Amino acid sequence: MLPIKFWIIWLILAVLFAIIEIFTPGFVVLTFSFGALLALIVSIFSNSLPLQLLAFAAGSFYFFIYVRKFFLKLLTKNNGNIKTNIDSLLGKKAIVTQKIPGGIKKGYVKVGPEQWLAISITGEAIEKDELVKVVKIEGNTLYVEKIKEV
Repeated sequence: MLPIKFWIIWLILAVLFAIIEIFTPGFVVLTFSFGALLALIVSIFSNSLPLQLLAFAAGSFYFFIYVRKFFLKLLTKNNGNIKTNIDSLLGKKAIVTQKIPGGIKKGYVKVGPEQWLAISITGEAIEKDELVKVVKIEGNTLYVEKIKEV
């Protein structure tokens, strides 16, 4: 009977955990990958499975407590300043593609490559091809105001 090469099993587990981490948020599964790498190193020097399991558990725990915080802090240090999805349109310039009548009637604006329903926030009519700025968003409607020329 061939001896079990535990280092191969730990390597496969480390890679498998790293792949699973790609599809999950929060760096939790990645800590198991680091633990498996530590167990792999121990398995090179010792065939003791309990010692390897202890290294895996201790390494996973250590990386969960200390390294995970580092990764989360690294990736979320500008979290409050980054706008995504529809919120990223706030403050952007747009071009009116269909006249926005006064009051609460809607027209259309183009922000980047996309067309959006728009209402004048001041209630004044805005003509086609005028430059506006997005100041508010409700649902799929942008509230815009004319950009005052200097």
